[in-house]
Amino acid sequence: MNVNNCPTCGGKVEFSPSDNALKCIKCQKIFPISKDNSVEKKPVNEAINDEGYKEWEGTIRSYQCTNCGAKIVLNRYEMSTKCQYCNTSSLVPADELPGLKPDGLIPFKISKEGAKMQFSSRVNHKLFIPRKFVKNLPKLELGATYISSFDYAYHSFSYYSGILEITRHRTNSNGERVEYVESVPISGTKAFDFSDVIVESSDMISQTEINLILPFNYKEVCKFNPDYLKGYSVGYYNQTVDDGLKKAKKISDSQLYNMIRNEYSGADKHVTSLDVDTEYSNEKFSYLLVPIYFIKYKYKDKEYLNVMNGQNGNVGGKFPTSKLKVALFSILIGLIVVGVPIAVILAIALGG
Repeated sequence: MNVNNCPTCGGKVEFSPSDNALKCIKCQKIFPISKDNSVEKKPVNEAINDEGYKEWEGTIRSYQCTNCGAKIVLNRYEMSTKCQYCNTSSLVPADELPGLKPDGLIPFKISKEGAKMQFSSRVNHKLFIPRKFVKNLPKLELGATYISSFDYAYHSFSYYSGILEITRHRTNSNGERVEYVESVPISGTKAFDFSDVIVESSDMISQTEINLILPFNYKEVCKFNPDYLKGYSVGYYNQTVDDGLKKAKKISDSQLYNMIRNEYSGADKHVTSLDVDTEYSNEKFSYLLVPIYFIKYKYKDKEYLNVMNGQNGNVGGKFPTSKLKVALFSILIGLIVVGVPIAVILAIALGG
């Protein structure tokens, strides 16, 4: 529905994650959003005009505000910005995008207030977080943004070979139990279907950062609808579908390597010299917008920036650390390595 201002009170209308609908921020009136989950991936070779994003490189563009009609300016790879006159979040119409149009999106499920609560809860369980930081969280600045990404699916077929090292025991001629390693050649094939391999396609976040906050629940993907974007920032994509596919395959190569190794590994087994050669086929993709919170704060005169999954609350990035906790942990590991019994270590730690 094309609603920017509440017809009842004139207040701004934004997407409300807790209501999964548009909501007036003034009178709290709810406006339902039509939901369509029929988002299908298309063949990679059907990515038409995916280099269109280059038209936005290093350029400043102007569009009309969808609410008041004023001229608004967007910077590099921005799909939306707030109008300086009416404070409405305006989105570039999909038919005016120079390249690919988003196929779907994953709506925010956590509100901004909910994100602050989630952050507090998550950092409380971090091992090396300073106690003072947890007890008195600094002021958090939240940026709610839909990040462009490519979601890939394909079939893989792998040929592999390696060495399986098995730790065994035997009794020698002196009656002593000794340990030895038996090396056994392994080889085989593995077929696997990847359904949702997310590759970030925005200059606002790195692949490392997005990997830290996965997974997303892809069952909640909706067909692209600008109503979900009202009140939020949106970043455009910045690479071709083929470029993203190469990154996706590297991610899958690593996952396949670990899958095969784990199939043979055990308490007394370890795979070495593993070589995996994989062929990919039936490659498909969709252009998705995924919900991310950027959380900025300052602690002891140092600025930090964390990222949060706006659907499930997973948090990633660099956090403040307690030097004392790190030092105590290192001492603990050292004591374990030299063979000090756990009971003795606990007694020392508890002051006993």
